[in-house]
Amino acid sequence: MEQQPEGFRPVLFITGTYRTARTADDIAIDTRRYTKYLMRKLKGHVSVEIGYKDYDNSHFHMSVFSPDIEPTQAALEILSTKDAWGYGRIDVQAWKQMDGRHYVLKHRVIPMAGEVFCPCQKRSCRKNRCSHQLRQRGE
Repeated sequence: MEQQPEGFRPVLFITGTYRTARTADDIAIDTRRYTKYLMRKLKGHVSVEIGYKDYDNSHFHMSVFSPDIEPTQAALEILSTKDAWGYGRIDVQAWKQMDGRHYVLKHRVIPMAGEVFCPCQKRSCRKNRCSHQLRQRGE
């Protein structure tokens, strides 16, 4: 189980499915692209845990962690559009007191090592001095 960065709390639980069979590499690339889309739309730092099943019944479960995102209903609808995920169906839920990590860890996990995705909204982030990424790098 990956350790999430300090101060990050669970905010979203996402399940995505595919219309066709996908390999583990394809799923890793697609989910990374979706994570970047999510981060830009919500304008906040995110870290994710992703569990997946490849080939038959290809799908993934993603737990999204963030220190500065409060998801609204409108944001959940934006993240559920076909523009956001064109490979099949996607279900985006605000994190409840459910154990979403159980779904993620029940599958094979894409190793993200607690990577922090930065939206580059603040000046320090744009100048490559993002406090969350510096902490991750140990600086």
